[in-house]
Amino acid sequence: INMNKYKSGFSLIELSVSIVIVGFIMAAILQGSNILENARIRTIVGQFTEHQTSANSFQLKYLKYPGDFDEAEEYWGAGNTDNGDGNGRVEFVITAPTPDVYESYRAWQHLSYARMTKSNYTGTETTGAAALETDIPKSSQTGGYVYEYGIFGLTTSNVIALGIPLASTTTINLAGTLSPKQALAIDNKTDGGNPTTGKVRAVDGNGATAESCVKTNGAGDDDDIYNIAISGKNCIIGISFSESP
Repeated sequence: INMNKYKSGFSLIELSVSIVIVGFIMAAILQGSNILENARIRTIVGQFTEHQTSANSFQLKYLKYPGDFDEAEEYWGAGNTDNGDGNGRVEFVITAPTPDVYESYRAWQHLSYARMTKSNYTGTETTGAAALETDIPKSSQTGGYVYEYGIFGLTTSNVIALGIPLASTTTINLAGTLSPKQALAIDNKTDGGNPTTGKVRAVDGNGATAESCVKTNGAGDDDDIYNIAISGKNCIIGISFSESP
């Protein structure tokens, strides 16, 4: 009897089984990776919702948005905080009627005093890069959350934005913290999936190559898309939570 024939046959069977097992393992790894990524996106969406709810709850209680609240000193002391100008807009900085007040950062302090945040924030940053978990809340991804009026083309709205904070002067300055694919997933869960229309908007982060987050197609906004061919974390994203004057 030729034993080599049977040995060869068994080895092919073993190879086939090994290939199948490897295929199952790779599929399980891929599925696990997708599950983890979906969990990350759900967490970020949840954080956006949490901070939007906090701002709107503050407005219901005090009739002004945090940061913009023009009676903050009366409630919590002139030595502890600054008033906003009460115009309905959480602006990065106001220069009148008081000396410069950075409403975007004071917003988190006002929320802290009102006990509407999980952590306490100082609200005292001005033109430097905001410190995560000191000036603003950090994200489960990277970077943190800031409020500002009229950014990302949402010209009549207060916006909660996610990015890596950088030194800023007249408006908030953020570096990218999401890949275009991640930003698209967030947009799809909360809006229509277009980066330049609707209540969710995305733009290239500071220092990113042009169109490395949002790719413009044609003259109108309706054809703009997330540039998911690029994997780098080049996107900053914002969600409107109020219409203001």
